[in-house]
Amino acid sequence: MAKNEAWGKRRALERRALLNLAIKRLDALVVAVEAKRAKNEAAIGRRIKSTLASTEMAKHIRTEGGPEPFRYFVDEAAIAAEARLDGIYVVRTTVGAGDASCAEIVSYYKNLANIERTFRSMKSIDIEVKSVRHCPGKRVRGPCLSLWPSSSSAPIGQGEASSVDAEE
Repeated sequence: MAKNEAWGKRRALERRALLNLAIKRLDALVVAVEAKRAKNEAAIGRRIKSTLASTEMAKHIRTEGGPEPFRYFVDEAAIAAEARLDGIYVVRTTVGAGDASCAEIVSYYKNLANIERTFRSMKSIDIEVKSVRHCPGKRVRGPCLSLWPSSSSAPIGQGEASSVDAEE
């Protein structure tokens, strides 16, 4: 389990903005119901459902009543419970507890992006393989396989060079 404070702050701000938007829309619906502009129970229910779905705040806002005494309540306990988990994420691994620290496991996880980027570039046009026409498969595999180690070691080599520069 790891904690990222920046992600936690970002999520708290996002949740507050979405909650404010949902409250603003539900307040407009309450005014419409009280002014008798919104009378159809099904239409009111659809508006509530679409508001809560678009802002993803259904787990934090409770509604009650029919078309006339329509009310909603913000569930502060649910918000506080979710806020306690902001910025916390779990990385599941097969590495033993004594083999690597939590920080090392998180860095391994984050470095997976480099490996995935290499495989994506291998599948795209980043590797310069000249057209091979009318050749059997064995002759085509050779040039492609010979490019693979160089493309996959390039990011590793660049990382090693930058770490050597930093040490000097």
